[in-house]
Amino acid sequence: MPNLSPAERAELEALLKANEGNDLFAESVMTAICPTKLLSITKELEPETGIPGLQIGRQPRDQALIDLLGSTLASASPALANNQGWMNDLKQAGRGGQNGTFSQLLRNGEYDAKFLNDVGGDMIDLDRTTHTNALGSDNPAKDGIAGLMVALKNSPDAAAHFFEGDTGKDRIEYLVDGRLPKPPHGQGSSSHMDALGQALVAGSVGRTDEHTVSVLENTVSVLADKGVADVLKGSVTQILAGNVESMHLGLTQESAQKNTLGLPDPGTVANIPRSELKSVLGDLADSPGRIALLKEAEEGFAKITLDRITVGQPKNPADPVVMSQVNTFAHKFGEAVGVLDESVAQDVRDAAKERDETQGDKYTRYERWGNAAVSTATAYVVSRNPIGGVAIGAFGTSVSGFVSEVLQVNKPDSQDVVDAQVDRIYTTGIARGEDLVNVWSEYHPEYGGGPNTSVGDGYASIIRKR
Repeated sequence: MPNLSPAERAELEALLKANEGNDLFAESVMTAICPTKLLSITKELEPETGIPGLQIGRQPRDQALIDLLGSTLASASPALANNQGWMNDLKQAGRGGQNGTFSQLLRNGEYDAKFLNDVGGDMIDLDRTTHTNALGSDNPAKDGIAGLMVALKNSPDAAAHFFEGDTGKDRIEYLVDGRLPKPPHGQGSSSHMDALGQALVAGSVGRTDEHTVSVLENTVSVLADKGVADVLKGSVTQILAGNVESMHLGLTQESAQKNTLGLPDPGTVANIPRSELKSVLGDLADSPGRIALLKEAEEGFAKITLDRITVGQPKNPADPVVMSQVNTFAHKFGEAVGVLDESVAQDVRDAAKERDETQGDKYTRYERWGNAAVSTATAYVVSRNPIGGVAIGAFGTSVSGFVSEVLQVNKPDSQDVVDAQVDRIYTTGIARGEDLVNVWSEYHPEYGGGPNTSVGDGYASIIRKR
């Protein structure tokens, strides 16, 4: 069927379009067209490329036909995954240099998990042995691995199976370490690998089961070790915010094995060591907006959890056991937000240290924080700035403040200025946390009368009326 005439192209396009979503038709067509012929047709429809990344010669109808072939292949993928001869031929064609062409098809439709795990795993293995440019193909449209990531992004179930377990962790490590610029600010033309981050989102967000939890654990573990490249930071923030229950436990418990006692209906949660989570947060903290988004997720989780603890429970007077649960969770909420604050304050300190070492007039990170309102930072106020010690997170007397100075100071003075800024981060925005619980208490007055007392671990009670 290669060397299609214009009439044949039009006929094939009309036939595929008329049968979109018909899985039996898709299976019969793809079974009849062997992988070699399928890729030959696709290659014929591909654009000529002169300058890397610049597409020349592709007609709109050619692209439409490639898209239809891809979506037809996706529809047929559950059946083809069990056709070992067809799959072997496809992988053999890929090893013959056709993965770049295959990637054109992978960018359309939702694929079967077994299909992508089989052929995608083979593509990764081949890429390990033949890939010479650590930043990927110069032409994103021709990069087989980039096409695979788009397919996984569009196929959540396949992504969850592809990145789970030891094999999935190994794949993430390779894609992060061999295919992306080195963090924090690597250079190179790998922006097309944004799809890797979105593939990890697809595999870990939107539902919770043993597969998605495994992807979450693998993602945090690898990125804690390798660092979070800029190209992945938005996706990693989305992953953590989309798994807020697991994030909450990671923020409040040192051990990887999480104790979910006290949380209503915890379901399946990830076992993330707090040290790994803090390492990842440290890379995300160069943008205040990312940490603010995670705080909002934590606050939403707190509201829902407080309601779940108290729903259906006796009122007037409140059950002492339930009151204790509410008080305990309120402390944990404060601790979680405190750890998030710590990542922000530590970023300011790291920037100051780097500035001192370079003795420059100013550093761009300062500008990111200049005039930035850190309105959600929350931590227990202590006599000395706790950033060099343990994470502090609870509620006490608070003031409002802004990180408003752009640090342009002489080296001997910079540390004092940074200390003052970090103190302001830790003493600002506490009111927002108190307001959350106070507003909740207004709707649940039976739980709003607890004394503002401190406890043995240093955290203060926040369950109190105004």
